[in-house]
Amino acid sequence: MFTHMDGDEVMSTAFQVTLPAFIRERARLNVGDILLWEFDENSKTLTVIKKPSHFTSQLAGLGKHLWENGLTRTPASIKNTNP
Repeated sequence: MFTHMDGDEVMSTAFQVTLPAFIRERARLNVGDILLWEFDENSKTLTVIKKPSHFTSQLAGLGKHLWENGLTRTPASIKNTNP
C-alpha cells in the first residue's frame, strides 16, 4: 500500500490539481490515461486508480490464495438464504 505523503497540492480555480512526479511514476501514469475515482462518505477519503485496459486481466488470479491450501471453511459472510 502506498503511504508516502510528501508535500501538498493546491486546487486551482478550475478545480484541478497536478499529480507530483513521484506519484505519476509509481502509478505508471501517462498522458491520456483514464482515472477512476471513488469517494468514501464515512472516512471522507478519495481513492484514485488508473483504469485498467481490460478489467478481466486485472481480476485474473483474484482469490487464488483461498484455494492454494484448500478451502477449510465457508466464510461467515456467505449464508444460504434458501429454506
